Amino acid sequence: MAQLNRFFNKAGWPGPNRKYLFLGDYVDRGRHSLETIVLLLALKVKHPDSVYLLRGNHECASINRVYGFYDDCKQRYRSLRAWKSFGSLFMWLPITAVVGGKILCLHGGLSPDVDAIEDISKVPRPLDASDDGAAKGTTDILCVAWVHLSLRCRHRVPAPCFMLAV
Repeated sequence: MAQLNRFFNKAGWPGPNRKYLFLGDYVDRGRHSLETIVLLLALKVKHPDSVYLLRGNHECASINRVYGFYDDCKQRYRSLRAWKSFGSLFMWLPITAVVGGKILCLHGGLSPDVDAIEDISKVPRPLDASDDGAAKGTTDILCVAWVHLSLRCRHRVPAPCFMLAV
C-alpha cells in the first residue's frame, strides 16, 4: 500500500490526463492486500476512463484462498462475505487489454493455442477459473492470462508482471 501511494505521489494520481493499466495480482502481496484493492477500486470508480484493472491469477478464489487474501478477509471481517464479494467482482475483470490498437497487455504469457485477439474476447464472464482449469473449455485461454501450475496448460511461457502508464 505504501509503495502504491509512493508511486502515485511521484508519477501522479489518475485523472483525465493520466491513465493507468494494472496487470493483476492486487491481493496476496503482503499485509495491505485489502487496502490496495479497495484503493484501486475506488480510483476506478472515481476515474473510470483513467484506471484499468486486469485480472491476474491471484484474483482467483482457488489461488487467493491459499496465499493469504482469504485469511486476511476472514480475520478482519470475521466473516467470508467480503472475500466472496471480492471473488464475485474478480470474475468480471478483463484478462487482457489492447493499448493504442497495438500493444497487447496481460498478466501472464501467451499460449500458442490462441490464434487471434478475438479468441480472448470470446471468453465468457463471469469467469470462474477453478482449480480444475476447465472453466467451461477456456483452459488454454486462461493460460494466456496467467501462467499458473494449478491450470493444465499445454504451454507455459512465464512473463513478468508490471504496470503501464498510458
